[in-house]
Amino acid sequence: MILMAASAQQPTKLRISLNLLHPKEAPSKLPEKFLKWLITYGRFIVIFVEVIVVAAFLARFRLDADLDELKRKINLDLPYVESLAVDEALIKQTQDKLALIDKTYLNDAKWQEAVVEISEQIPQSIVFIGLLLEEKDERTVNFRISGTTRSNADLGIFLNNLRSIENFREINLASISFDRQQILFTITGAKSKL
Repeated sequence: MILMAASAQQPTKLRISLNLLHPKEAPSKLPEKFLKWLITYGRFIVIFVEVIVVAAFLARFRLDADLDELKRKINLDLPYVESLAVDEALIKQTQDKLALIDKTYLNDAKWQEAVVEISEQIPQSIVFIGLLLEEKDERTVNFRISGTTRSNADLGIFLNNLRSIENFREINLASISFDRQQILFTITGAKSKL
């Protein structure tokens, strides 16, 4: 009990709380606040930016490797693509011919009738290989018919039938050749538009 009495008699000491880091004086100015913020959080921003820069630098190596791989593949496929140049020219030529057919054949009812008339004049043994249409001027369309037949008589009948069509003129046998019991022929002519 004596201890309790002694501690009760001691006077309480005055305790002062002092913070030296943040004085309670005047509020800090804007540049000081910015500097404190920059010191506290700026290092995280710098680290984040450095991580992005390093990642971009490493990604550049990957993208350069991908680009080199694509160039290598293109160079491997280049001879194949160049070999298709003939096919490309043929396709363009066919498209031009189709455009001419579209312009001439579909827009002129008389030409449609002429194609029907040609098809009616063909003997059974004649097989067409090609039909070339070239517009000479606004009133005339030149044509070239290529085909094969086994019979010389059927070729003569076909020529005479074409010459008998009213709007056809300048019907000529442009070429004739023989190959494996087949007669290869080319007939040229012009069709006048009325």
